[in-house]
Amino acid sequence: MSSYSLLIKALIYGRATKFALEHALLVAIQETPGLSRRSDLPFATIEVEMLANLCTLLDLKAVRLLQRREDVLAHLRACKIFHFAGHGRSDPLDPAQSCLLLED
Repeated sequence: MSSYSLLIKALIYGRATKFALEHALLVAIQETPGLSRRSDLPFATIEVEMLANLCTLLDLKAVRLLQRREDVLAHLRACKIFHFAGHGRSDPLDPAQSCLLLED
């Protein structure tokens, strides 16, 4: 399910209300380790670059190029907006075991 339209609405709202945001964490995982080549997301990086350009219009500092769990978690605590262009795994029996698939 794409969250892209929700992010755009949030960015537009932030701009319209002069919402004081500082950091936007933007993560693109074009090739997910352990998944087949058919699962690659060739436009993930382009999507994040486009969003980074929108962030500058909103006076947000875009934090990018993080693809490892430790780095994402460290920056996630300080960001106001998080956008992930990649794959995830859901566990319908134990939703707490659902996760985003990062480089590691």
